[in-house]
Amino acid sequence: MTTRIGIIGDYDASFEPHRATDVSLTHAASALSVDIEAVWLPTTSLDAPHAIQSLASFGGLWVAPGSPYQSMSGALAAIRFARESGLPLLGTCGGFQHIILEYVRHVLGFSDATHAEYAPYSSSLFISRLACSLVGRALLISLMPGSLVARIYGATSVTEQYYCNFGVNPDHIATLACGDLAIVGSDAEGEVRVVELRSHPFFVGTLFVPQLRSQAESPHPLVLGFLNATQNDDYATSTLIRHAGACPTKLVARRRSKFDQWLTERMPVLRDFAAALELPDPPLIIADPERYLPFVEAWIREQVVEADDWAWAVTRIGYFAGEVLVQRFSGCWLVCDAPSSRYFGRYVVGRFSRVPNPAMIADPIEIAAACLSQPPGRSLTNMLEAVGVELLRAAPGAPVEPPAVR
Repeated sequence: MTTRIGIIGDYDASFEPHRATDVSLTHAASALSVDIEAVWLPTTSLDAPHAIQSLASFGGLWVAPGSPYQSMSGALAAIRFARESGLPLLGTCGGFQHIILEYVRHVLGFSDATHAEYAPYSSSLFISRLACSLVGRALLISLMPGSLVARIYGATSVTEQYYCNFGVNPDHIATLACGDLAIVGSDAEGEVRVVELRSHPFFVGTLFVPQLRSQAESPHPLVLGFLNATQNDDYATSTLIRHAGACPTKLVARRRSKFDQWLTERMPVLRDFAAALELPDPPLIIADPERYLPFVEAWIREQVVEADDWAWAVTRIGYFAGEVLVQRFSGCWLVCDAPSSRYFGRYVVGRFSRVPNPAMIADPIEIAAACLSQPPGRSLTNMLEAVGVELLRAAPGAPVEPPAVR
């Protein structure tokens, strides 16, 4: 069976990264012994009526270098389709930059966010000109341990080649860190170089150009990872693409099959967390989380969470925040099975009997990540209160999830 790979970009045979994109896919396909058909999709073609729905026929999308694209709206529409549908997506160089733009516009709510190549004098530049051009440079990148990208490389430190003059505006890094699009790679100066969407099977953006390092005898690991994702049944468009009208039952079924085990394993994790913080009566942290909130708050307020400890801290704070919300509003943990939700497939809290709209849900892990992304002086108490205000404000029939936590 042949897998179609859609390459989002305005192809230019004289542009080395475009030629390298085709070649790297060939290298990876040969190594994986799979048949692929790479199809370049001009960004202007994605503005046509029903063009986005046609992306359901592809096994994955690669947003190629080469911005400014002829149609920013076409590129962003394709990225949004992949993000919302679960379709594997890789964005490199300009593709990375437009992944950032799509996310901050449509998830974080900054509808006027833009790119310096399109509007250099805009007051809402999330992508700005780099202080020093990276074209032709090979630089060291630190990867977050435990991230998908680090697991694909099998390393937390890699050297990669760049071909760009634009990157994430440093003024907006803190804002970007508030969402589910995780910053998982940075350079020696802390500049954003790699992102991945935590809630997505494979949604990765790199400012560098991995395809430039691919060789027939040594395909690039990220390209291998991307192409492998398109072959995995868990990512299959027939079950995950909501725009095609299909019900993504397989993902939900898999999450539900593991739900009871997850609930059981969560309890000792919280008890061990309470013991690590030397809190009194650690087993009671689940039965009476409000009692422990001031202690956890004090620990969080000035805590410096290193990259190696990020997953550990976010998981435990998320579990704890979930217990607070469950007991505060009389709800429970559940698997989100609403395809239109940004929480689709995640373990969330909901079915609250003490809010006007009992269909409301919230993601405690998102809350924890947003809290820990703030500078010291942060307050979990204030963040939980803000979430509570949104839960209480929502009338029956309103959207079933609060705005993304910031």
